[in-house]
Amino acid sequence: MFHVMLPCSAEVVEKARDKVAEDQGIWLSNRFWNYDGNAVCAMEITIGEKALTLPSPKLRLAIAQLVEEITKSG
Repeated sequence: MFHVMLPCSAEVVEKARDKVAEDQGIWLSNRFWNYDGNAVCAMEITIGEKALTLPSPKLRLAIAQLVEEITKSG
């Protein structure tokens, strides 16, 4: 498990996560929280047995889409 800091609100990244899940079939995180109001948030990522079976290109694509969705919203 690890945390990733993001330059957006938790609400923005939750919506981005949902879009990635819909498009890629990969659920990247369950937990988000804001820091300093809505300017910065963190997400918690856990890599378990199922995640370890994902092909690396598929996981990279999901993460790239998450970044793209966050960038579009801000």
